[in-house]
Amino acid sequence: MNVLDRKSKLHLRIEQANDELLQALDGVVEAMFKTYQPEAIPSDGDKSGSQAVIERYEESLRPMTQAELVERARLSNEDIAAGRTFSVSEVKKNLGL
Repeated sequence: MNVLDRKSKLHLRIEQANDELLQALDGVVEAMFKTYQPEAIPSDGDKSGSQAVIERYEESLRPMTQAELVERARLSNEDIAAGRTFSVSEVKKNLGL
């Protein structure tokens, strides 16, 4: 399972979760971020919540090199050839549309 597959699966599970499970997931995710990626957790002096995370993410963005673009295209073609795709109806269902 590649990174995109894992992210898609996690998004799906979050969409399927009831309130009780979401609360549990929130606690687990926060604990894991504190352990494995503490820089993503805002400190008390930071802006609150998601806005600070979004700003840090945006600051980390950089243009893709041609080699990175070619590699992404190659990997995408492999996914398509292997049948690792989603139909429009599956995407809409996963997004709740």
